[in-house]
Amino acid sequence: MKAPPKPDRRRKKEALEEAIAHLGANAGNILSGPWFIADHHARRIFDEMQRGEMAGFDKVMGDRDAGDELAVAILSHLANLHISFDKPVPFALKCLIANRLFDFPMVRPNIVGGKINGSVAMKVRRGPKRWHNFLRDRALISAVRYIKEKYGYDAVRVVDKRTPDGRPSAASIVAEASKIVGMSADRPGKRGEKRGVDESTVSNLWNKRDDGFDR
Repeated sequence: MKAPPKPDRRRKKEALEEAIAHLGANAGNILSGPWFIADHHARRIFDEMQRGEMAGFDKVMGDRDAGDELAVAILSHLANLHISFDKPVPFALKCLIANRLFDFPMVRPNIVGGKINGSVAMKVRRGPKRWHNFLRDRALISAVRYIKEKYGYDAVRVVDKRTPDGRPSAASIVAEASKIVGMSADRPGKRGEKRGVDESTVSNLWNKRDDGFDR
């Protein structure tokens, strides 16, 4: 339900202030980064395993064997959950615990001709970590939803709505707030560069949000 109409300039000012507060309140969680994400996934997989569902565990084991650093972190949290709740630990997790306990290099099965022939050191894939912006993106989507519902703005602007009077959208207001808060991707900006997330990025995040973001 849209709020009662207000003079647009005043309404936008109030919406921007609330968007700044919303993003600022999430700053601490955003900085927690990959370990928060790993713990989130580990708890979901742990619950599945207690129901006898192993698909999630098998997938993260496959990702780990392919050198995915996030998968290694998830399995570390998963091992801790099994130990904390005194649950039987799968053999693969026992191996992971032993390797980390004795500081052995991470290894994966060496498959030759379809058969396991010992093990080889695991090479971790390099490049951008896909989960680094997970919490940032979640905070931006949440802020767009909040501004849209409270102030009655459209979530995003499409081309034919970019009128000369510059009517804002929830996404444009959140993008402006992100620059004021200084929220950006994990890559450092140039010295003196004004950091933030542009409107098109915020709009794309809103348009492509999945069920996990939309709860």
